[in-house]
Amino acid sequence: MAKDIVQTIKDRSDLSTFWKAVDHSGVDSELRGKGPYTVLAPTNEAFESLDKKTLDQLMDKKNRSQLRDIVRGHIFRESMKAADFKRKKKARPMYGNSVSYNESGSEVQLGDATVERADVECSNGVIHTIDNFVTEPKLRGK
Repeated sequence: MAKDIVQTIKDRSDLSTFWKAVDHSGVDSELRGKGPYTVLAPTNEAFESLDKKTLDQLMDKKNRSQLRDIVRGHIFRESMKAADFKRKKKARPMYGNSVSYNESGSEVQLGDATVERADVECSNGVIHTIDNFVTEPKLRGK
């Protein structure tokens, strides 16, 4: 039996920073649910593209609600494989604006991110690893 989304993210070394964001934001409890969910999971390299000060501020407990919004902006309340995004052209995450789908040659773009690995199936949904954030994380009031 496939692992759930939370366990799959925890077990992936290339998603360790995203796991910290999911855990710190409290979204892990939502993702343990029945689902189905789709997660666009930014890799560690995506987080490394942020300056250290921004990343530290995002992970600070006083910014937990903002981090939750950013994480939820990468999660959808339905199971969508790459072909589903292609058919729909856009989808609305749990938080924020709709994410658009674009294809250029062999590259698939979801928002501002390129899909690195699509259709990682889990017991309660699917994960797509992405090389960037769907939209650039910004702290409100900064």
